[in-house]
Amino acid sequence: MPEPRILLCGPSPQTMAPPQALDMLKQSALPNSLLCVITNGKFDTGNAAKTFNIDAGYSPEPPRLLTFAAWAGLAARSAEQCTDGHELFALRSVIKRDGPFDYALLQRGPTKIDERWPDLKAKIEGKLFLAVQHRSVLFNLGDERSSDFLQRAWELYSSGAVYGMADYSLKAALSVAAEAVRLEREIATD
Repeated sequence: MPEPRILLCGPSPQTMAPPQALDMLKQSALPNSLLCVITNGKFDTGNAAKTFNIDAGYSPEPPRLLTFAAWAGLAARSAEQCTDGHELFALRSVIKRDGPFDYALLQRGPTKIDERWPDLKAKIEGKLFLAVQHRSVLFNLGDERSSDFLQRAWELYSSGAVYGMADYSLKAALSVAAEAVRLEREIATD
């Protein structure tokens, strides 16, 4: 059985400078994995990883919504939503550009995924995503629902719905997207 194809991506350059992100991703590399550093400008990885320039082609709606949130006095809370939206946009774009992948890890800190891979792979079976260390998220792209799930998650960010979540976290937003996919499929089969 061939090794699964895995994308290790992130974090946003607002969270971690690209050189540090590259070092972190290299420490987590698994067999048959593609590393992708999110940048906001040119960054040479020396062929160690791909890059994704978040400023090139990013939808203008989330930054506009962040501005509106600041005007409404929600700026302190809304920066996290905007950063998460940037990272989700980059992840979806890299999947589309360089996929297909069986799994993707939005890595936001050291996860030791290389050591924990068999356990994490077993835990994510039948799930769309799994929260791991340092607010990192593992996505099960081999699940037939994954495309709809990532689309629903992105809609939460691009519409600004995440700014209205009382107890916001990326995990909470992804849980809402997963539930939406479950309900859509349930309604479609009725």
